[in-house]
Amino acid sequence: MADETSLFQSYLGRLLYNKCMQKVAMPKHLQGILWTKKSENLDIGNDRILIIHHVLRYGTISDIAWLLKTYSRKELVAIFLTKPIAVYSPAALHFAKNTVLNIPEEVVHEQQYIQSFL
Repeated sequence: MADETSLFQSYLGRLLYNKCMQKVAMPKHLQGILWTKKSENLDIGNDRILIIHHVLRYGTISDIAWLLKTYSRKELVAIFLTKPIAVYSPAALHFAKNTVLNIPEEVVHEQQYIQSFL
């Protein structure tokens, strides 16, 4: 019974989270760095992995400020560490992990994030 209650609470929490995130509109100015989808088709909850990595990699300081207002630091760090995408240059990775997210150096496996141009 405890497992069923836990599963239900997890499901309910996720459902409420998605409802809240859908109310936040994607800023049109992010279209240039999120070129894989039209901004009106992006969902802040469902597309958060793409949004977080692309804003950290290609965004301006104001884009990153929007990111920090939209997602909690805990969620940003969790997505960054558990769902790596190889879109970063070495300099952009250093900036994202050390300056924006303040993640210890030894936690990040850089080869999972660095974009290859082979």
